[in-house]
Amino acid sequence: MSAPRLAQRPGPAHWTVSRTEGQDDGNELPEVGRPHGCPPFRPLRGAEPPHFVDRPGAPGLDGTGLLAGFARALGTGPADPRSRQLVLGGPAMGKTSLARTASRTARQQLDWLVVFHSCAPRARVLGVVAEAALGAVATQWPHQRAAFAGAVLRCRASAAARQREAWEGGTPEHPLPLPPGVGDGVRTSWSGARDALARVGRFAGSLGRGVLVVLDDLDALAAGEAEALGWLAHSLAGEGLPVSFLMTGSPALGERVREAGSFAGTLWHSELAPLDADEVQEALAVPAAERGVRFEHQAAQLVHELSGGAPLEVQRAGFHAWVSSGRRCVVSRADVQAGWEVAQGPGRAGPSVAGGPDALP
Repeated sequence: MSAPRLAQRPGPAHWTVSRTEGQDDGNELPEVGRPHGCPPFRPLRGAEPPHFVDRPGAPGLDGTGLLAGFARALGTGPADPRSRQLVLGGPAMGKTSLARTASRTARQQLDWLVVFHSCAPRARVLGVVAEAALGAVATQWPHQRAAFAGAVLRCRASAAARQREAWEGGTPEHPLPLPPGVGDGVRTSWSGARDALARVGRFAGSLGRGVLVVLDDLDALAAGEAEALGWLAHSLAGEGLPVSFLMTGSPALGERVREAGSFAGTLWHSELAPLDADEVQEALAVPAAERGVRFEHQAAQLVHELSGGAPLEVQRAGFHAWVSSGRRCVVSRADVQAGWEVAQGPGRAGPSVAGGPDALP
């Protein structure tokens, strides 16, 4: 099976924001052009920002951004260990944003089947993920629904024949029971989840595509669930199936996985670093420019200092600065300072610059 190809989308080597025609050095936008509606930032935990800044990934990702390197690994095929990522980072570091953007990239650019799941506290997800993968064939690839149903029937018939031959030949083997068919639900056992994902993976491979399982906030899961998912990725990778994983969690989760056993080498560890000054400038300038707004250089520098480079805090600082400016064409350093004080609320001290992301609320 040839590896699916990643559609190439040209991107700018650098971001520049020029003055919009009709603006006059900081005066208000004309009433018709004033952005009363959607602001250029989304200061909400777990929300995908208007513009995703792709930070450099772990060593071995060819010096590209983490997301770009992961997308390239999906296109290479299941043999590439970078197609099974464990992304680690502290609060407000953009783990969920990365997970959502990677999901959208896999669906839109590769036409992969994507299962996205946000983990709930002490939940068990093996059965949920397997059932979602089976159901996603019908919802994401509706034209392949009949072909997948036929593949399921052939698989069941073949397994029944193998079992019958084993008993007639005097070798009472006990193969793993087949998972129920589409629509019948999926057992929550590890073997049932593995068989269901393997079935979907084989079908995706026959189409020259793949399956991406995205699990956000693995730390929340019940004891042993994260380790079971690691073994699941290990087992599917060993069979060469095009089933990839992107899982997010805290740095403490990385230590748990390293101590869990031999499957740890199956997952490629990447840790999200804070945005640097240029990346903060990009995160502010690109969505603001789409609304006819420009951040002064000193304003962007102050956002970097106040936020510590944490992506969520950059969104929060940018939003409140934009509001404090009266939604003018130009956001100044004074607007950023005033907006940040409002964002902290009465009696709430802002994070110190020296503290960085660790000092963030």
